[in-house]
Amino acid sequence: MEDAFGRALAVLAAPGVAVPGARDEADKFVTQALESSPAVTHLLLSRIAPPTAPAERHLAAVLLSTSVAKHWRDLGDDGRGAVQVGVLAALGSSESPAE
Repeated sequence: MEDAFGRALAVLAAPGVAVPGARDEADKFVTQALESSPAVTHLLLSRIAPPTAPAERHLAAVLLSTSVAKHWRDLGDDGRGAVQVGVLAALGSSESPAE
C-alpha cells in the first residue's frame, strides 16, 4: 500500500497529469485510505520530510492534519507520540521558513 499511496500523492500534487482519469483514481485511492485506516497517518508522516518534493510535502501535511484529527484516538499512545516526534522532526528539517 505504501508504494501505491506514494504514487497517488505524487499524482495529486503534480500540476498537470497527462493520463486521463489518473487524478480521479488517485483521489479515490487517497480518500479511501484516509477513511479506512489509522495506518495512513504513518504513511503521510513519512511524506512530510525531505527528500519528498515540496508540493507533495505540502499535500501530505494537509492530509496528515485531517488523518490525525480523524484517527487520533485509534493511534494509541505510541502512535500519537510518533506523530508528534515526526511532525517536529519534519519542521526542524524544513528547507523553507514558510513550511
